[in-house]
Amino acid sequence: MTLLLVACTSQTSGTSNRPVESTSEEAATSTSVTTDAPKPSFVGISTRLVADDARFLLVAQQTLIARCMEERGFLYIIPEIPEDPFDQPDRRWTVVVPETAAETGYGLYARLVPPAEGDDPSQGFQNGVSDFEGDMPPGTDTGDPHGDYLNTLSEDEMQAWMAALTGTADHATVVPGEGEGGGDAFIFTDGCVAQVEGALYGDVVALLKTDQLIAQIRGEQSERVASDPRFGEAKREWFRCMSAEGFDVETFGGGYDLAQSGYEELPLEEARVFEIEIATIDAACAKDSGVNRVFRELLAEADEHMEEEYVGELLGLQELQEQAVLRAKELLADG
Repeated sequence: MTLLLVACTSQTSGTSNRPVESTSEEAATSTSVTTDAPKPSFVGISTRLVADDARFLLVAQQTLIARCMEERGFLYIIPEIPEDPFDQPDRRWTVVVPETAAETGYGLYARLVPPAEGDDPSQGFQNGVSDFEGDMPPGTDTGDPHGDYLNTLSEDEMQAWMAALTGTADHATVVPGEGEGGGDAFIFTDGCVAQVEGALYGDVVALLKTDQLIAQIRGEQSERVASDPRFGEAKREWFRCMSAEGFDVETFGGGYDLAQSGYEELPLEEARVFEIEIATIDAACAKDSGVNRVFRELLAEADEHMEEEYVGELLGLQELQEQAVLRAKELLADG
């Protein structure tokens, strides 16, 4: 699922190896661009806006959704949006965060033991491997800001709240996927999310096609990186390093899994020592093998390739999002 700058309720179940059609009529006619002009510093492949405009559009979308929900008699709490919501740490392949492994391991202990007064509870590592396009706002608090409010609602009221926000299946607009593995994209048009997206972007079908385009691009990025022999060798070197240290893991999450099992079998403090030991070795192997460095280099190469391969389609996406920024300013000015 892509950033709200595209369609937040749309879904894709796969990617296609065949190019999708342009995402708008403008994209279809904008297949050539001036190559000697300096490229703007866009947030990413899926967000063809500079950072200030991207943040403004994100805030505007949330504000308009809150207005829509209020008109329907529901409370919608706008989540806290950082000043630079698109700022991301270096992308990595490993589960372990090398910079913090010696102090916090994989973050398991921090999740089991409540933080001391004054500590930042957001420092615990959340398990998962980095995504390709780090343009989802990371946020320091992953909790649902609506939790307390929703707890006051009955089950029927909660379902009504969700239907008001995201819509219902009876009002689905679906764009079928194209080619082998191409996933459908859909949005429920009677929800506030779809209402706002329609007001900002105009054509929800074009918007859903951008979701499919982005899914396809990311799939091709992933394939390019995964099939590169440099990446394969770096991964094999990481496994050799872990094995030499006595950990015959089968996946890059193997160290994490071992550390987690320690908390099921050992006293708490012993499990913590075990976690940090494994994570420190994991981080050292990541450094020695260069797997994260190679991963970042190949991602950068893949990004550049996709920028060239899909220049017309990405220009169409840029135009669509720039128009949404202008429309958002109009809607907010109207109150």
